[in-house]
Amino acid sequence: MLDTPCIKLDKSIDGGLLPNGAYQVFVAYTENEQPVTDYIGVSNIQTLSDSEFGFTENYTRLRTLIPVEHKSDNQINFKLEYYNAAGDKSKNISFVNYKSFTGGNRYIDGGFSLLTGSLFVANTLDSGIDISGLKDTGFIRSLPYSGFNQATSSTGAAGFLIYSGSALPNQSETSYGGVGLELVADENNYFRFRTSGSDGKSELDIRTETIVMSGSSVSINTPTSFLEKLLLNL
Repeated sequence: MLDTPCIKLDKSIDGGLLPNGAYQVFVAYTENEQPVTDYIGVSNIQTLSDSEFGFTENYTRLRTLIPVEHKSDNQINFKLEYYNAAGDKSKNISFVNYKSFTGGNRYIDGGFSLLTGSLFVANTLDSGIDISGLKDTGFIRSLPYSGFNQATSSTGAAGFLIYSGSALPNQSETSYGGVGLELVADENNYFRFRTSGSDGKSELDIRTETIVMSGSSVSINTPTSFLEKLLLNL
């Protein structure tokens, strides 16, 4: 009868070639280098990191948070410095270059959260959607839409604007107030509603090549003078 062997793994002077992990080892007793028993499976053989002085494992895996101000898919370079147990810096420095940063999630929740300034939903500057909350105004617009007068005079881009208050304060060609909606392609194709028009009254201004109204019952509640002008222009 033979006892199950007891195996001891010692650290080598140089760095070993066995990476960290779990292994299963099969051993057998031999005489004159010939097995005299069946192979015995010994499980749960592991190599573990050790901070013992003078021992350096083959590799160490580090996990650390990267500041999320880096944009996703940015190429990031890493510089690695080495210190011993006494805190002395090694002369050896490693560089890991051009690693793609997959990015991290940002969460804004709760009634106590505040996002100041503007939020841009886009993949390039001056494009996409601008959501802004400024003093005395809040608005959502497509970029680079800069105002109704600009878009209808070909000096600005087409787009849309939903606003409340004095929207687009960085321009002076179009004045804003009240609440409104603008959908503008050009001077002949647009939809504009605002509660504070040129005379201080609410205003609906539509220019289009075709107007289609259908249904079993269509009702327009408006002053007679408006209907007369409307029918005259049709």
